[in-house]
Amino acid sequence: MKEIQETDSFTKSRHLEKDKEITKLLGDEIVNNRLLKNLTQKELGNLLGLSVQQIQKYEYGETNISIYRLIEIADVLNISMLNLLTPALRTYYQSQEKEEHTLTDPVEIEIIGKINKLNESKKQALLSLLSD
Repeated sequence: MKEIQETDSFTKSRHLEKDKEITKLLGDEIVNNRLLKNLTQKELGNLLGLSVQQIQKYEYGETNISIYRLIEIADVLNISMLNLLTPALRTYYQSQEKEEHTLTDPVEIEIIGKINKLNESKKQALLSLLSD
């Protein structure tokens, strides 16, 4: 049972990391397209009825964006949602492919989970041991 909990914890941690990465990629895409339209954060916020702080949270990847809000942002920036989502989708599907090839064995998942809990010096010692 403990092994399952450790695996679940590892999976949740990886999900959270991916979620942050994808949210940041989406924010970067909003920034890029906003700048292409020569809009400031304040101007974009005004067009959407949002504060500058909320625009910053979206652009920095600090908060998730609802589908409705994403449609509004794409509309204001005069681009398709697909254009906004392409980098995030590409990253998501690439990571899915990697997982399918590398993290299917429960033993491998358990090993990786335990390695992630080691401090840096123990990780280095393990790497040295495995390199010999």
